[in-house]
Amino acid sequence: IFLEAHVGIADRANQAALQILQAADVIDDRVVADVVEERVDGEVAAERVFFRCTERVVVFRLSTGRLRLYHSMYQLFNFTMLLALLTNNMGILWVALEGATLATVLLISLYRTPASLEAAWKYFILCGVGIAQALFGTILLYFAAEKLLGGGGGALLWTQLDDVKGQLEPTVLSIAFVFLLVGYGTKVGLVPLHNWLPDAHAEGPTPVSA
Repeated sequence: IFLEAHVGIADRANQAALQILQAADVIDDRVVADVVEERVDGEVAAERVFFRCTERVVVFRLSTGRLRLYHSMYQLFNFTMLLALLTNNMGILWVALEGATLATVLLISLYRTPASLEAAWKYFILCGVGIAQALFGTILLYFAAEKLLGGGGGALLWTQLDDVKGQLEPTVLSIAFVFLLVGYGTKVGLVPLHNWLPDAHAEGPTPVSA
């Protein structure tokens, strides 16, 4: 009895999901008909219906070229975020987050719907402005540390900056901190710099949103 009730609930849930997807123009009548035909002894196999529907939705919305774009940009996004996490250089940190921003723009606009394109454009504009401010803050930090550490990449290393943090010019350091906070805060979606966040999470692919 419990198994029959479970199958009945799964049947109704899948039918409701199909109707919602069809009403939203995500899938067409042909896909609905094919999915409904997935039956075993007159009972809907919930798992088969789910995976069949997911497969058809992906094929319907994404071409082979877009799937290749998704996988390549997803790997680039992961690489740049890991690079930003592991690097010891403030300059490389900025480059990594800029690369992650550009990869994310292409991922958000993957479905090419008006809503996804709008979300990608909003993300690009707001995060682009934020990254520009973070660059200015990084340059200020470099000029403040250059007097103590000399020219070259050493003036942007976290380990070197930590050694001379008490000797840096307080005014320049404070201004650099504000620009870095606002710039990277926009990128990570800190309130009130998070205007891009709801649209980007709603329109981008689920793995990217997660």
